Amino acid sequence: MNARKNALKKLIEAEYNGVVASMAKAVDIDASYLTRCLWPKSKNGAKEIGVAIRDKIAAKHPNWDIDLKIQKIPKETFSDDDELLSEFHRIKDPSIRREIIGYVRGIAAATLSNQAKKSRRNTSTNPPQKKAA
Repeated sequence: MNARKNALKKLIEAEYNGVVASMAKAVDIDASYLTRCLWPKSKNGAKEIGVAIRDKIAAKHPNWDIDLKIQKIPKETFSDDDELLSEFHRIKDPSIRREIIGYVRGIAAATLSNQAKKSRRNTSTNPPQKKAA
């Protein structure tokens, strides 16, 4: 299964209890079409997740494929924040700048969410100790 199909499957499991029809209704996509998007390429009738489908899903779930987007970001090392900001300001196309800001927001949201989950797990597995009287 390719990465985008895997991301779609995870989204359906996490947000719609695995019910493709519920997600299809929520994002205004025909349920049979969305189901076929999950099929392997080799199966007759399988569909790709094209731009139109991706955008419909993103309208309701903006970061549904954030892991895929993060993988496409080149790994750069900057000596400090000023160097990074200088590179950003060299980008003149506002749509590209907005896209970069969107990626950063998605990465930040995913990071904060993961940190919160880890914190909750640590709290539930290591409850605070009562002080001896």
